[in-house]
Amino acid sequence: MKGRGVFVAQLSFIIMLILIGVWFRYYETTEKDFVKTNFVVQTHHFIEAIQLVHLEWLLLGKPKQISIGQINGFDSGKMLQLNTLGWPILQSHDAAGCQVLWQALLGLPLMSLKKSIDVAYKINNKQDRCEYSIGSETRVKFQYFIQTGQTHLYRDI
Repeated sequence: MKGRGVFVAQLSFIIMLILIGVWFRYYETTEKDFVKTNFVVQTHHFIEAIQLVHLEWLLLGKPKQISIGQINGFDSGKMLQLNTLGWPILQSHDAAGCQVLWQALLGLPLMSLKKSIDVAYKINNKQDRCEYSIGSETRVKFQYFIQTGQTHLYRDI
């Protein structure tokens, strides 16, 4: 009788460990999906901000700069420099310039939930662009082409 009780206790413990393992696996997958979805939402806000900058540029008579407060609603007194086509340009042509642009337009840190957003500045065929991603395992990447204002969101959700 005592041996049977020990066996039941061991079997219960093993089943509990299996269930905890399944839950952790599910939680990890769900967390990655939340991070990807949050990043995609942020990129849509970035696209909306870029379009709003361009619209303000047209409405204000094509100035060389506009107030960031007109775009994100936070009156910081800072100005956003624009190219001749009305698209935001970088303060510096590097990843730091891309970071500043993201934060200026969105008023948010470079984070998707608790995961940091990777930033790169790239030049290809004389077109410079900012590239934002949240790691290679998520397979989500967002690009902003500075000269043309084009954006591309690559995702595998």
